[in-house]
Amino acid sequence: MSGRGDNVRTIYKYMGLCALLILSVCLISGCGNKDADVLVVLGGQNALDYDDSEKAAKQWAEEKSISIEIVAPEMSTVWEQQKVLEDSIRKNKWDLIVVEPLGDDELYSVLDYAKSQGSVVVAMQGAEGLEADYTVQPCDYQKLGSSMMDVFAGLVGQSGEYVTIVPAKDSDIVMQEETACVNQQKNTYLQMLPASRLQEGASIQDAYDITESLYGTYGMRGALFFSYSNGLGISQWIQDTGNDIVSVGVGTPDLMNTAIEAGTVDALFYWNRDNLLKVTLEVGYRALEGSVKEGDEVITTSIEGYRTLRSSGSGTYYGDDISSEIYD
Repeated sequence: MSGRGDNVRTIYKYMGLCALLILSVCLISGCGNKDADVLVVLGGQNALDYDDSEKAAKQWAEEKSISIEIVAPEMSTVWEQQKVLEDSIRKNKWDLIVVEPLGDDELYSVLDYAKSQGSVVVAMQGAEGLEADYTVQPCDYQKLGSSMMDVFAGLVGQSGEYVTIVPAKDSDIVMQEETACVNQQKNTYLQMLPASRLQEGASIQDAYDITESLYGTYGMRGALFFSYSNGLGISQWIQDTGNDIVSVGVGTPDLMNTAIEAGTVDALFYWNRDNLLKVTLEVGYRALEGSVKEGDEVITTSIEGYRTLRSSGSGTYYGDDISSEIYD
């Protein structure tokens, strides 16, 4: 009888060891997150890069063997994005929300409510006012702005008047880039002059009309732009008028391919948006696992351009994903 009891105890002992082993494997591999509810809120279905962003998010989810829900407003406006976000939060309690914010103040209360319900909120290129748990930026925007001016100044011979055209003056990111760009000129290229700054053009047509108006007033040597839509508007104006001004800015090569081939963009600075979205998802996923914690000075990943994310405080991390091309 005692031998039988010993056998039973042995079986239970091995069952316990197996359970501990399974639990350990789950903790290491993060299988506790396999059933995590993940929401991805993109900028807009009308954006030229929407399909690529959706594909990148799905690819990341497949690699993690988890399911995600991707939503976006039909048009890229902060008010429509706010409504889409509200509807999604009303429908489900999300473990992780990754958002490409089109505004800060407008989305703050919705995301703050989600956080109060236990959601981890991670912003892809958000401002501090959004108060996400974590924010991932592709690069140091001040460094980017300075580099843009260095290239631009070389192309205009370090002299003459120029203008800056931005998608929105209330964008903290754009303001960092533009301010650093102009400051670099004022400190380094003294024969140059900003004839007009921060002209706001939310669309391709807006940028086209602004360029025409500014050229009629100033006859500037060139223009710096801070979104691909601004760049396309300037490019179209150059093609239509034949006025050969220098055009340098921030954009996406694939979306500006026609302008590049036409020779109406002189230099372009960019980052890999797909990788930016993937690393933003990665940071959020690791936060759920507990392997990323608030206050970490450095986060390492295997994603190109984001192998080392450095903290600037307040949960914001910067990659080093700046690429540039000068087109002859």
